[in-house]
Amino acid sequence: MPSDKSKAYPERLSFFQKENRICSEEEVVSLRKKATSLDAWRDLALQQAGITALGRIKDLFPGRAALFGLFISGKTEARVVIKQELCADYDFWRNYLRVGDIIAIEGLCEQSRQGDRAEIQVKSIFMITPCLLGKNDVGFTEKGMFTGNKARRYFHSFLCSNTEEVIRLEMRAEMFRLVRAFLQENGFQEHDTPIITHSFFGGGSKPFITHLVDNNTEVYLRMVSEIALKTYIAGGLERVYEIGHSFRNSSGDATHPVPFMLLEAYAAYMGYEEVKELSKGLYMYVVDGLRKYISNTKLSFDEATFPAFNI
Repeated sequence: MPSDKSKAYPERLSFFQKENRICSEEEVVSLRKKATSLDAWRDLALQQAGITALGRIKDLFPGRAALFGLFISGKTEARVVIKQELCADYDFWRNYLRVGDIIAIEGLCEQSRQGDRAEIQVKSIFMITPCLLGKNDVGFTEKGMFTGNKARRYFHSFLCSNTEEVIRLEMRAEMFRLVRAFLQENGFQEHDTPIITHSFFGGGSKPFITHLVDNNTEVYLRMVSEIALKTYIAGGLERVYEIGHSFRNSSGDATHPVPFMLLEAYAAYMGYEEVKELSKGLYMYVVDGLRKYISNTKLSFDEATFPAFNI
Protein backbone atom coordinates (compact mmCIF):
# COMPACT_ATOMS: atom_id res chain seq x y z
CA MET A 1 0.00 0.00 0.00
CA PRO A 2 1.35 3.51 -0.70
CA SER A 3 2.87 5.21 2.33
CA ASP A 4 1.82 8.73 1.33
CA LYS A 5 -1.92 8.68 1.95
CA SER A 6 -2.42 12.28 0.77
CA LYS A 7 -0.91 11.64 -2.65
CA ALA A 8 -3.04 11.41 -5.80
CA TYR A 9 -2.61 8.46 -8.15
CA PRO A 10 -4.00 9.48 -11.57
CA GLU A 11 -1.85 6.80 -13.23
CA ARG A 12 -4.00 4.11 -11.63
CA LEU A 13 -6.70 4.64 -14.26
CA SER A 14 -4.36 4.11 -17.20
CA PHE A 15 -2.76 1.15 -15.40
CA PHE A 16 -6.08 -0.67 -14.96
CA GLN A 17 -7.07 0.16 -18.52
CA LYS A 18 -3.79 -1.24 -19.80
CA GLU A 19 -4.32 -4.39 -17.73
CA ASN A 20 -7.87 -4.62 -19.13
CA ARG A 21 -9.25 -4.80 -15.59
CA ILE A 22 -11.96 -2.12 -15.75
CA CYS A 23 -15.45 -3.43 -16.44
CA SER A 24 -17.17 -2.32 -19.62
CA GLU A 25 -20.59 -0.69 -19.50
CA GLU A 26 -22.23 -3.98 -20.53
CA GLU A 27 -20.41 -5.85 -17.77
CA VAL A 28 -21.46 -3.28 -15.15
CA VAL A 29 -25.10 -3.57 -16.25
CA SER A 30 -24.88 -7.36 -16.08
CA LEU A 31 -23.35 -7.25 -12.59
CA ARG A 32 -26.00 -4.79 -11.41
CA LYS A 33 -28.78 -7.08 -12.61
CA LYS A 34 -27.24 -9.99 -10.67
CA ALA A 35 -26.49 -7.89 -7.58
CA THR A 36 -27.90 -8.96 -4.22
CA SER A 37 -28.92 -6.42 -1.58
CA LEU A 38 -26.93 -6.93 1.62
CA ASP A 39 -29.71 -5.41 3.74
CA ALA A 40 -30.98 -8.94 4.43
CA TRP A 41 -27.51 -10.30 5.11
CA ARG A 42 -28.60 -12.42 8.09
CA ASP A 43 -30.85 -14.53 5.88
CA LEU A 44 -28.12 -14.79 3.26
CA ALA A 45 -25.61 -15.84 5.94
CA LEU A 46 -27.92 -18.60 7.21
CA GLN A 47 -28.18 -19.94 3.67
CA GLN A 48 -24.45 -19.39 3.02
CA ALA A 49 -25.66 -17.98 -0.27
CA GLY A 50 -23.50 -17.06 -3.19
CA ILE A 51 -23.91 -13.34 -3.84
CA THR A 52 -22.87 -10.54 -6.14
CA ALA A 53 -22.53 -7.09 -4.55
CA LEU A 54 -21.56 -3.64 -5.84
CA GLY A 55 -19.99 -1.05 -3.56
CA ARG A 56 -16.88 0.74 -2.31
CA ILE A 57 -13.84 -0.32 -0.33
CA LYS A 58 -13.82 1.57 2.97
CA ASP A 59 -10.70 0.07 4.53
CA LEU A 60 -8.11 -2.66 3.95
CA PHE A 61 -6.06 -4.75 6.41
CA PRO A 62 -3.32 -6.90 4.82
CA GLY A 63 -2.73 -10.18 6.63
CA ARG A 64 -0.11 -12.88 6.12
CA ALA A 65 -2.26 -15.18 4.02
CA ALA A 66 -5.26 -13.00 3.24
CA LEU A 67 -6.44 -9.47 2.62
CA PHE A 68 -9.21 -8.24 4.90
CA GLY A 69 -11.35 -5.19 4.30
CA LEU A 70 -14.53 -3.25 4.94
CA PHE A 71 -16.92 -3.05 2.00
CA ILE A 72 -19.95 -0.74 1.81
CA SER A 73 -22.89 -1.67 -0.40
CA GLY A 74 -25.91 0.60 -0.16
CA LYS A 75 -26.51 1.18 3.55
CA THR A 76 -24.78 -2.03 4.67
CA GLU A 77 -21.18 -2.44 5.74
CA ALA A 78 -19.71 -5.91 5.31
CA ARG A 79 -16.38 -7.51 6.11
CA VAL A 80 -14.62 -9.01 3.09
CA VAL A 81 -12.02 -11.76 3.23
CA ILE A 82 -9.84 -12.24 0.16
CA LYS A 83 -7.88 -15.51 0.39
CA GLN A 84 -5.34 -16.87 -2.05
CA GLU A 85 -6.92 -20.32 -2.26
CA LEU A 86 -10.37 -18.91 -2.98
CA CYS A 87 -10.01 -15.65 -4.90
CA ALA A 88 -9.06 -15.55 -8.56
CA ASP A 89 -6.06 -13.26 -9.25
CA TYR A 90 -5.37 -12.94 -5.52
CA ASP A 91 -1.81 -11.60 -5.98
CA PHE A 92 -2.96 -8.87 -8.36
CA TRP A 93 -5.74 -7.60 -6.10
CA ARG A 94 -3.57 -7.77 -2.97
CA ASN A 95 -1.07 -5.45 -4.63
CA TYR A 96 -3.38 -3.03 -6.41
CA LEU A 97 -6.71 -2.83 -4.54
CA ARG A 98 -7.04 0.51 -2.71
CA VAL A 99 -9.37 2.25 -0.29
CA GLY A 100 -12.04 4.15 -2.23
CA ASP A 101 -12.17 1.76 -5.19
CA ILE A 102 -15.66 1.05 -6.50
CA ILE A 103 -15.84 -2.66 -7.23
CA ALA A 104 -18.15 -5.63 -7.65
CA ILE A 105 -17.49 -8.84 -5.75
CA GLU A 106 -18.77 -12.38 -6.00
CA GLY A 107 -18.51 -14.78 -3.11
CA LEU A 108 -20.17 -16.56 -0.20
CA CYS A 109 -22.05 -14.59 2.44
CA GLU A 110 -21.48 -15.67 6.04
CA GLN A 111 -21.86 -14.11 9.48
CA SER A 112 -18.83 -12.53 11.13
CA ARG A 113 -17.51 -14.01 14.36
CA GLN A 114 -18.93 -11.11 16.33
CA GLY A 115 -22.31 -11.66 14.67
CA ASP A 116 -22.78 -7.95 13.95
CA ARG A 117 -22.23 -7.86 10.18
CA ALA A 118 -21.95 -9.89 7.02
CA GLU A 119 -18.66 -11.51 6.10
CA ILE A 120 -18.07 -12.25 2.42
CA GLN A 121 -15.57 -14.87 1.31
CA VAL A 122 -14.56 -13.33 -1.99
CA LYS A 123 -14.17 -15.48 -5.10
CA SER A 124 -13.99 -12.82 -7.81
CA ILE A 125 -13.37 -9.07 -7.93
CA PHE A 126 -14.37 -6.73 -10.76
CA MET A 127 -13.01 -3.19 -10.92
CA ILE A 128 -15.68 -0.64 -11.83
CA THR A 129 -13.87 2.62 -11.00
CA PRO A 130 -10.42 2.85 -9.40
CA CYS A 131 -9.91 5.57 -6.81
CA LEU A 132 -7.31 8.12 -7.92
CA LEU A 133 -6.79 9.76 -4.52
CA GLY A 134 -4.85 8.83 -1.41
CA LYS A 135 -6.70 7.41 1.57
CA ASN A 136 -7.04 10.68 3.47
CA ASP A 137 -7.98 12.70 0.39
CA VAL A 138 -10.82 10.28 -0.28
CA GLY A 139 -12.12 11.50 3.07
CA PHE A 140 -11.26 8.50 5.23
CA THR A 141 -8.80 8.69 8.11
CA GLU A 142 -7.15 5.66 9.67
CA LYS A 143 -10.36 4.90 11.58
CA GLY A 144 -12.57 5.39 8.53
CA MET A 145 -14.10 8.61 9.87
CA PHE A 146 -14.16 12.15 8.52
CA THR A 147 -12.36 15.15 9.97
CA GLY A 148 -12.83 18.89 9.54
CA ASN A 149 -14.62 19.99 6.39
CA LYS A 150 -13.95 16.77 4.49
CA ALA A 151 -17.51 15.57 5.11
CA ARG A 152 -18.68 18.18 2.58
CA ARG A 153 -15.62 18.26 0.39
CA TYR A 154 -15.90 14.51 -0.24
CA PHE A 155 -19.62 14.15 0.32
CA HIS A 156 -19.86 10.95 -1.75
CA SER A 157 -17.38 9.20 0.54
CA PHE A 158 -19.01 10.70 3.62
CA LEU A 159 -22.32 9.11 2.61
CA CYS A 160 -20.50 5.87 1.95
CA SER A 161 -19.37 5.68 5.57
CA ASN A 162 -22.32 7.30 7.34
CA THR A 163 -25.52 5.23 7.39
CA GLU A 164 -27.40 7.78 9.51
CA GLU A 165 -26.80 10.49 6.93
CA VAL A 166 -28.10 8.21 4.16
CA ILE A 167 -31.26 7.52 6.19
CA ARG A 168 -31.69 11.25 6.82
CA LEU A 169 -31.50 11.99 3.09
CA GLU A 170 -33.98 9.21 2.33
CA MET A 171 -36.34 10.67 4.95
CA ARG A 172 -35.98 14.11 3.38
CA ALA A 173 -36.81 12.80 -0.11
CA GLU A 174 -39.77 10.82 1.25
CA MET A 175 -40.99 13.87 3.18
CA PHE A 176 -41.10 15.96 -0.01
CA ARG A 177 -42.94 13.15 -1.81
CA LEU A 178 -45.52 12.93 0.99
CA VAL A 179 -46.04 16.71 1.10
CA ARG A 180 -46.65 16.82 -2.64
CA ALA A 181 -48.96 13.79 -2.50
CA PHE A 182 -51.07 15.31 0.30
CA LEU A 183 -51.42 18.70 -1.38
CA GLN A 184 -52.29 17.16 -4.74
CA GLU A 185 -54.92 14.96 -3.09
CA ASN A 186 -56.42 18.14 -1.66
CA GLY A 187 -56.64 19.88 -5.00
CA PHE A 188 -53.44 21.94 -5.00
CA GLN A 189 -51.33 22.41 -8.13
CA GLU A 190 -47.55 22.86 -8.00
CA HIS A 191 -46.22 25.78 -10.04
CA ASP A 192 -42.73 27.22 -10.37
CA THR A 193 -42.10 30.91 -9.79
CA PRO A 194 -39.06 32.97 -10.89
CA ILE A 195 -35.94 32.83 -8.71
CA ILE A 196 -34.48 36.01 -10.26
CA THR A 197 -36.82 38.97 -9.85
CA HIS A 198 -36.78 42.69 -10.63
CA SER A 199 -38.12 43.62 -7.19
CA PHE A 200 -37.88 42.05 -3.75
CA PHE A 201 -40.22 41.45 -0.86
CA GLY A 202 -39.52 39.75 2.47
CA GLY A 203 -40.14 41.97 5.45
CA GLY A 204 -36.96 43.46 6.92
CA SER A 205 -34.59 40.93 5.31
CA LYS A 206 -31.97 42.03 2.80
CA PRO A 207 -31.88 40.47 -0.68
CA PHE A 208 -29.03 39.02 -2.70
CA ILE A 209 -28.34 41.43 -5.55
CA THR A 210 -26.89 40.41 -8.89
CA HIS A 211 -26.59 42.00 -12.31
CA LEU A 212 -27.95 41.21 -15.77
CA VAL A 213 -25.16 42.11 -18.16
CA ASP A 214 -27.26 42.29 -21.35
CA ASN A 215 -29.85 44.66 -19.86
CA ASN A 216 -27.49 46.45 -17.47
CA THR A 217 -30.09 45.88 -14.75
CA GLU A 218 -29.86 45.00 -11.09
CA VAL A 219 -31.96 41.95 -10.13
CA TYR A 220 -32.58 40.05 -6.92
CA LEU A 221 -32.80 36.46 -5.73
CA ARG A 222 -36.28 35.84 -4.38
CA MET A 223 -36.87 35.84 -0.64
CA VAL A 224 -40.43 34.47 -0.79
CA SER A 225 -42.75 33.10 -3.47
CA GLU A 226 -45.84 34.77 -2.03
CA ILE A 227 -46.50 37.51 -4.59
CA ALA A 228 -45.70 35.30 -7.57
CA LEU A 229 -48.01 32.53 -6.30
CA LYS A 230 -50.80 34.98 -5.58
CA THR A 231 -50.76 36.06 -9.22
CA TYR A 232 -51.94 32.53 -10.03
CA ILE A 233 -54.78 32.96 -7.54
CA ALA A 234 -55.67 36.36 -9.02
CA GLY A 235 -55.64 34.76 -12.47
CA GLY A 236 -58.29 32.21 -11.54
CA LEU A 237 -56.47 29.16 -10.13
CA GLU A 238 -57.95 28.26 -6.76
CA ARG A 239 -55.19 26.23 -5.03
CA VAL A 240 -51.46 26.54 -5.77
CA TYR A 241 -48.21 25.76 -3.97
CA GLU A 242 -44.46 25.67 -4.50
CA ILE A 243 -41.54 23.95 -2.80
CA GLY A 244 -38.33 25.76 -3.69
CA HIS A 245 -35.27 27.66 -2.56
CA SER A 246 -35.48 31.13 -1.13
CA PHE A 247 -32.56 33.42 -0.31
CA ARG A 248 -32.16 35.97 2.46
CA ASN A 249 -28.94 37.92 2.81
CA SER A 250 -28.70 37.79 6.57
CA SER A 251 -26.71 35.94 9.18
CA GLY A 252 -27.45 32.23 9.40
CA ASP A 253 -26.71 29.43 11.80
CA ALA A 254 -26.97 25.64 11.90
CA THR A 255 -30.78 25.75 11.86
CA HIS A 256 -31.24 28.89 9.73
CA PRO A 257 -29.26 28.60 6.46
CA VAL A 258 -29.07 31.58 4.15
CA PRO A 259 -30.48 29.63 1.17
CA PHE A 260 -33.35 27.52 2.49
CA MET A 261 -36.24 25.38 1.23
CA LEU A 262 -39.66 26.94 1.65
CA LEU A 263 -43.14 25.51 1.16
CA GLU A 264 -45.75 28.12 0.33
CA ALA A 265 -49.37 27.25 -0.44
CA TYR A 266 -52.33 29.54 -1.16
CA ALA A 267 -56.02 28.77 -1.64
CA ALA A 268 -58.93 30.95 -2.67
CA TYR A 269 -62.12 30.97 -0.58
CA MET A 270 -60.48 29.08 2.31
CA GLY A 271 -61.07 30.30 5.85
CA TYR A 272 -58.87 30.23 8.94
CA GLU A 273 -60.40 27.04 10.36
CA GLU A 274 -59.95 25.21 7.07
CA VAL A 275 -56.31 26.29 6.87
CA LYS A 276 -55.77 25.03 10.42
CA GLU A 277 -57.29 21.62 9.61
CA LEU A 278 -55.32 21.42 6.36
CA SER A 279 -52.06 22.16 8.22
CA LYS A 280 -52.84 19.55 10.87
CA GLY A 281 -53.69 17.01 8.20
CA LEU A 282 -50.43 17.71 6.37
CA TYR A 283 -48.29 17.18 9.49
CA MET A 284 -50.10 13.97 10.43
CA TYR A 285 -49.90 12.62 6.89
CA VAL A 286 -46.12 13.21 6.72
CA VAL A 287 -45.41 11.80 10.20
CA ASP A 288 -47.50 8.72 9.47
CA GLY A 289 -45.60 8.18 6.22
CA LEU A 290 -42.22 8.50 7.96
CA ARG A 291 -42.94 5.92 10.68
CA LYS A 292 -40.76 3.28 8.98
CA TYR A 293 -37.76 5.62 9.20
CA ILE A 294 -38.50 6.86 12.71
CA SER A 295 -38.62 3.29 14.06
CA ASN A 296 -35.12 2.66 12.67
CA THR A 297 -33.48 5.79 14.08
CA LYS A 298 -33.08 7.61 17.37
CA LEU A 299 -35.99 9.87 16.43
CA SER A 300 -39.28 9.20 18.19
CA PHE A 301 -42.68 10.76 18.65
CA ASP A 302 -45.40 10.54 21.25
CA GLU A 303 -48.47 8.66 20.00
CA ALA A 304 -50.67 10.94 22.08
CA THR A 305 -49.22 14.01 20.40
CA PHE A 306 -49.03 12.48 16.92
CA PRO A 307 -51.88 9.97 16.58
CA ALA A 308 -52.28 7.93 13.43
CA PHE A 309 -53.98 10.17 10.93
CA ASN A 310 -55.55 8.80 7.78
CA ILE A 311 -56.43 11.26 5.04
